[in-house]
Amino acid sequence: MRCERCGLVNYETETVCRRCQTPLGAPPAWGNPAAVPPQSFSQQPYPQQSYPQQPYPVQPEYGASLPASSYAAPPVYGGAPYASAQGMFGGPPPGAGVWSDGTSLVMYKNALLPDRCVKCNAPVGGRRLRRQLWYINPILYILAISPIIFLIVYLIVRKGAKIDIGICEAHLQRRRTMLTIGWCLFALAILSFPIGATLESPWPFLLGLLLLIGSIIPFSIANKIVTPAKIDDFYVWLKGVCPEYLALLPPAR
Repeated sequence: MRCERCGLVNYETETVCRRCQTPLGAPPAWGNPAAVPPQSFSQQPYPQQSYPQQPYPVQPEYGASLPASSYAAPPVYGGAPYASAQGMFGGPPPGAGVWSDGTSLVMYKNALLPDRCVKCNAPVGGRRLRRQLWYINPILYILAISPIIFLIVYLIVRKGAKIDIGICEAHLQRRRTMLTIGWCLFALAILSFPIGATLESPWPFLLGLLLLIGSIIPFSIANKIVTPAKIDDFYVWLKGVCPEYLALLPPAR
Protein backbone atom coordinates (compact mmCIF):
# COMPACT_ATOMS: atom_id res chain seq x y z
CA MET A 1 0.00 0.00 0.00
CA ARG A 2 1.44 3.42 -1.03
CA CYS A 3 1.67 6.13 1.61
CA GLU A 4 -0.19 9.27 0.53
CA ARG A 5 2.30 11.48 2.34
CA CYS A 6 5.79 10.24 1.45
CA GLY A 7 5.03 7.82 -1.40
CA LEU A 8 6.67 4.76 0.23
CA VAL A 9 5.15 1.43 -0.80
CA ASN A 10 4.32 -0.58 2.35
CA TYR A 11 3.07 -4.12 2.83
CA GLU A 12 -0.68 -4.73 2.64
CA THR A 13 -0.73 -5.89 6.27
CA GLU A 14 0.80 -2.64 7.61
CA THR A 15 -1.47 0.11 8.92
CA VAL A 16 1.23 2.75 9.54
CA CYS A 17 3.89 3.92 7.07
CA ARG A 18 7.33 2.66 7.99
CA ARG A 19 8.97 5.93 6.93
CA CYS A 20 6.77 8.78 8.16
CA GLN A 21 4.46 6.92 10.56
CA THR A 22 1.39 8.26 8.77
CA PRO A 23 -1.70 6.04 9.00
CA LEU A 24 -2.16 4.24 5.71
CA GLY A 25 -5.34 5.18 3.92
CA ALA A 26 -5.38 8.64 5.53
CA PRO A 27 -6.00 11.74 3.32
CA PRO A 28 -2.93 13.36 1.81
CA ALA A 29 -0.82 15.19 4.34
CA TRP A 30 -0.34 18.21 2.12
CA GLY A 31 -4.07 18.84 2.14
CA ASN A 32 -4.02 19.14 5.92
CA PRO A 33 -1.45 21.67 7.16
CA ALA A 34 -1.82 20.48 10.72
CA ALA A 35 -0.64 17.03 9.73
CA VAL A 36 2.71 18.30 8.51
CA PRO A 37 5.14 18.74 11.38
CA PRO A 38 6.81 22.13 11.43
CA GLN A 39 10.36 22.20 10.24
CA SER A 40 13.03 23.85 12.30
CA PHE A 41 15.61 26.08 10.73
CA SER A 42 18.70 27.53 12.27
CA GLN A 43 18.33 31.21 13.13
CA GLN A 44 22.03 31.87 12.70
CA PRO A 45 22.82 34.34 9.89
CA TYR A 46 24.50 33.02 6.78
CA PRO A 47 28.25 33.51 7.18
CA GLN A 48 29.63 36.08 4.78
CA GLN A 49 32.91 35.24 3.14
CA SER A 50 35.43 38.01 2.92
CA TYR A 51 37.76 38.35 -0.04
CA PRO A 52 41.17 39.97 0.14
CA GLN A 53 41.44 43.32 -1.55
CA GLN A 54 43.51 43.07 -4.72
CA PRO A 55 45.57 46.10 -5.71
CA TYR A 56 44.48 47.82 -8.88
CA PRO A 57 47.05 47.08 -11.60
CA VAL A 58 49.25 50.11 -12.10
CA GLN A 59 50.33 50.76 -15.64
CA PRO A 60 54.12 50.58 -15.95
CA GLU A 61 56.15 53.29 -17.55
CA TYR A 62 58.15 52.46 -20.64
CA GLY A 63 61.30 50.59 -19.72
CA ALA A 64 60.05 49.50 -16.28
CA SER A 65 59.70 45.81 -15.49
CA LEU A 66 56.24 44.44 -14.91
CA PRO A 67 55.18 43.26 -11.40
CA ALA A 68 55.95 39.66 -10.65
CA SER A 69 52.45 39.12 -9.24
CA SER A 70 50.11 36.97 -11.29
CA TYR A 71 47.56 39.77 -10.94
CA ALA A 72 49.69 42.01 -13.15
CA ALA A 73 47.75 43.07 -16.25
CA PRO A 74 49.08 44.36 -19.56
CA PRO A 75 49.21 48.13 -19.97
CA VAL A 76 45.87 49.71 -20.72
CA TYR A 77 44.98 51.91 -23.66
CA GLY A 78 46.80 55.17 -23.99
CA GLY A 79 50.16 54.90 -22.25
CA ALA A 80 50.71 57.03 -19.16
CA PRO A 81 47.54 57.56 -17.06
CA TYR A 82 45.52 60.68 -17.81
CA ALA A 83 43.45 62.17 -14.99
CA SER A 84 41.63 64.69 -17.17
CA ALA A 85 38.01 64.32 -18.18
CA GLN A 86 39.12 63.62 -21.73
CA GLY A 87 41.33 60.78 -20.54
CA MET A 88 38.63 59.24 -18.34
CA PHE A 89 35.58 59.58 -20.58
CA GLY A 90 36.67 60.60 -24.08
CA GLY A 91 39.73 58.37 -24.38
CA PRO A 92 43.32 59.54 -24.24
CA PRO A 93 44.45 62.09 -26.78
CA PRO A 94 46.47 61.01 -29.83
CA GLY A 95 50.11 60.45 -28.92
CA ALA A 96 49.48 59.00 -25.46
CA GLY A 97 51.64 55.93 -24.91
CA VAL A 98 53.94 56.80 -27.84
CA TRP A 99 57.66 57.64 -27.55
CA SER A 100 60.71 58.18 -29.72
CA ASP A 101 63.73 55.96 -29.19
CA GLY A 102 66.52 57.19 -31.46
CA THR A 103 65.35 56.51 -35.00
CA SER A 104 62.54 54.23 -33.81
CA LEU A 105 59.03 54.89 -32.60
CA VAL A 106 57.92 52.98 -29.51
CA MET A 107 54.22 52.58 -28.70
CA TYR A 108 51.79 50.47 -26.77
CA LYS A 109 50.02 48.03 -29.05
CA ASN A 110 46.67 49.74 -28.53
CA ALA A 111 47.89 53.34 -28.41
CA LEU A 112 46.61 55.97 -30.84
CA LEU A 113 49.31 57.56 -32.97
CA PRO A 114 49.36 61.35 -33.52
CA ASP A 115 47.17 62.73 -36.28
CA ARG A 116 50.09 63.35 -38.63
CA CYS A 117 51.69 61.51 -41.54
CA VAL A 118 54.42 59.13 -40.41
CA LYS A 119 56.38 59.73 -43.64
CA CYS A 120 56.38 63.55 -43.86
CA ASN A 121 54.76 64.81 -40.62
CA ALA A 122 51.97 66.60 -42.54
CA PRO A 123 48.51 66.82 -40.90
CA VAL A 124 46.24 64.01 -42.07
CA GLY A 125 42.86 65.16 -40.77
CA GLY A 126 41.99 61.81 -39.23
CA ARG A 127 43.01 59.73 -42.29
CA ARG A 128 44.31 56.37 -41.11
CA LEU A 129 45.72 53.26 -42.68
CA ARG A 130 45.35 50.04 -40.71
CA ARG A 131 48.36 47.76 -40.83
CA GLN A 132 48.78 44.23 -39.50
CA LEU A 133 52.41 43.79 -38.49
CA TRP A 134 54.24 40.55 -37.68
CA TYR A 135 57.68 40.07 -36.15
CA ILE A 136 60.02 37.22 -35.28
CA ASN A 137 63.58 37.27 -34.02
CA PRO A 138 65.84 37.73 -37.09
CA ILE A 139 68.08 34.89 -35.95
CA LEU A 140 65.24 32.48 -36.73
CA TYR A 141 65.53 33.26 -40.44
CA ILE A 142 68.39 30.78 -40.53
CA LEU A 143 65.66 28.13 -40.46
CA ALA A 144 64.61 29.25 -43.95
CA ILE A 145 66.94 26.58 -45.34
CA SER A 146 64.02 24.28 -44.51
CA PRO A 147 60.87 26.14 -45.58
CA ILE A 148 58.47 23.78 -43.81
CA ILE A 149 60.27 24.01 -40.46
CA PHE A 150 60.61 27.78 -40.84
CA LEU A 151 56.88 28.15 -41.55
CA ILE A 152 55.93 26.09 -38.49
CA VAL A 153 58.29 28.01 -36.20
CA TYR A 154 57.15 31.34 -37.70
CA LEU A 155 53.48 30.62 -37.00
CA ILE A 156 54.27 29.57 -33.42
CA VAL A 157 56.67 32.28 -32.21
CA ARG A 158 55.62 35.34 -34.23
CA LYS A 159 54.36 38.44 -32.44
CA GLY A 160 51.69 40.57 -34.05
CA ALA A 161 50.18 44.03 -33.70
CA LYS A 162 47.41 45.84 -35.55
CA ILE A 163 47.94 49.61 -35.65
CA ASP A 164 46.36 52.60 -37.40
CA ILE A 165 48.96 54.94 -38.84
CA GLY A 166 48.39 58.44 -40.14
CA ILE A 167 49.18 58.97 -43.80
CA CYS A 168 48.78 62.06 -45.98
CA GLU A 169 47.04 62.14 -49.34
CA ALA A 170 50.33 62.36 -51.28
CA HIS A 171 51.82 59.23 -49.71
CA LEU A 172 48.48 57.44 -49.90
CA GLN A 173 48.33 58.17 -53.64
CA ARG A 174 51.92 56.95 -54.02
CA ARG A 175 50.92 53.70 -52.35
CA ARG A 176 47.96 53.30 -54.71
CA THR A 177 50.23 53.89 -57.70
CA MET A 178 52.68 51.22 -56.56
CA LEU A 179 49.84 48.74 -56.02
CA THR A 180 48.47 49.47 -59.50
CA ILE A 181 51.90 48.92 -61.08
CA GLY A 182 52.34 45.70 -59.15
CA TRP A 183 48.97 44.29 -60.22
CA CYS A 184 49.60 45.27 -63.85
CA LEU A 185 52.96 43.48 -63.86
CA PHE A 186 51.37 40.45 -62.22
CA ALA A 187 48.58 40.35 -64.81
CA LEU A 188 51.06 40.64 -67.70
CA ALA A 189 53.13 37.82 -66.18
CA ILE A 190 50.09 35.54 -66.01
CA LEU A 191 49.09 36.35 -69.62
CA SER A 192 52.58 35.64 -70.94
CA PHE A 193 52.39 31.94 -70.03
CA PRO A 194 49.44 31.02 -72.30
CA ILE A 195 50.92 33.23 -75.02
CA GLY A 196 54.16 31.28 -74.80
CA ALA A 197 52.27 28.00 -74.99
CA THR A 198 50.39 29.22 -78.07
CA LEU A 199 53.51 30.44 -79.88
CA GLU A 200 55.54 27.45 -78.68
CA SER A 201 58.37 29.78 -77.78
CA PRO A 202 60.31 29.96 -74.50
CA TRP A 203 60.71 33.75 -74.62
CA PRO A 204 57.20 34.61 -73.35
CA PHE A 205 57.77 32.20 -70.48
CA LEU A 206 61.02 33.93 -69.54
CA LEU A 207 59.40 37.35 -69.87
CA GLY A 208 56.50 36.24 -67.68
CA LEU A 209 58.90 34.95 -65.04
CA LEU A 210 60.76 38.27 -65.02
CA LEU A 211 57.50 40.23 -64.78
CA LEU A 212 56.33 38.00 -61.94
CA ILE A 213 59.53 38.62 -59.99
CA GLY A 214 59.43 42.33 -60.85
CA SER A 215 55.88 42.69 -59.51
CA ILE A 216 57.22 41.97 -56.02
CA ILE A 217 59.12 45.28 -55.98
CA PRO A 218 56.14 47.69 -56.24
CA PHE A 219 54.11 45.53 -53.85
CA SER A 220 56.94 45.74 -51.32
CA ILE A 221 57.24 49.52 -51.72
CA ALA A 222 53.47 49.97 -51.30
CA ASN A 223 53.31 47.90 -48.12
CA LYS A 224 56.56 49.11 -46.57
CA ILE A 225 55.23 52.30 -45.00
CA VAL A 226 56.54 51.38 -41.56
CA THR A 227 58.31 48.19 -40.57
CA PRO A 228 58.40 46.52 -37.15
CA ALA A 229 61.86 46.53 -35.58
CA LYS A 230 60.53 44.55 -32.63
CA ILE A 231 57.18 43.46 -31.13
CA ASP A 232 56.62 41.96 -27.71
CA ASP A 233 53.51 41.35 -25.60
CA PHE A 234 52.92 45.06 -24.87
CA TYR A 235 55.09 47.28 -27.10
CA VAL A 236 55.79 47.86 -30.79
CA TRP A 237 59.02 49.35 -32.17
CA LEU A 238 58.59 50.91 -35.63
CA LYS A 239 61.16 51.85 -38.26
CA GLY A 240 60.60 54.10 -41.26
CA VAL A 241 59.10 57.08 -39.38
CA CYS A 242 60.39 60.49 -40.48
CA PRO A 243 62.62 62.47 -38.04
CA GLU A 244 60.18 65.41 -37.89
CA TYR A 245 57.46 63.07 -36.65
CA LEU A 246 59.76 61.56 -34.01
CA ALA A 247 60.79 65.02 -32.81
CA LEU A 248 57.21 65.65 -31.65
CA LEU A 249 57.23 62.64 -29.31
CA PRO A 250 58.65 62.43 -25.80
CA PRO A 251 61.88 60.42 -25.57
CA ALA A 252 61.73 56.92 -24.16
CA ARG A 253 63.40 56.49 -20.79
